[in-house]
Amino acid sequence: MAILTLTDIKTYLGETSTQWDSVLSYLNDATFKFLQRELGCDILRADYSAEAIKPVGYSSVLTPRNYPIVSVASLTDSGFDEYYEDEDFLMKDFCLQRIAGLWIPNMTYYLTYTAGWDVSEISDLKQVNLELIATALKPYKDKGWGESSRSFPDGSITKREEFQLNPYQQAILNHYRRLVL
Repeated sequence: MAILTLTDIKTYLGETSTQWDSVLSYLNDATFKFLQRELGCDILRADYSAEAIKPVGYSSVLTPRNYPIVSVASLTDSGFDEYYEDEDFLMKDFCLQRIAGLWIPNMTYYLTYTAGWDVSEISDLKQVNLELIATALKPYKDKGWGESSRSFPDGSITKREEFQLNPYQQAILNHYRRLVL
């Protein structure tokens, strides 16, 4: 599921025809997957059931794959012990912090939780997605297939890497990145 609709994209681009709809849909999926890889999470709010988490070494934090954590339904371990919020751990945006003691590295913890952002909370990330789509669409429209400039008369070209972030876009993604503890 992407964070933009085809209508959002066409409005941003000022596109009224359906000529580019299939390309825009493809680019929407591709840029959203790129953003997910860059951030290391699914981005949009969703429920996750019994996600297996193994701590790296003895640690006071347990880090699920997706963030920010909105709520925790249950946390158990492979020994069938149950853990409770505000008794055994505190829920932070990016992790579960053990109140007393440490999470054991040989233990697998199973977390059922809700994480991610509501689409209304990520307008700046949506803007980055729109800009990436617009940049990626240009070669399709120009039929240059990735050329960003051509120097004549020698015919030399400069190739643009797909989904290259500018400093402003990088700063926005940094705002959403998981803190490294």
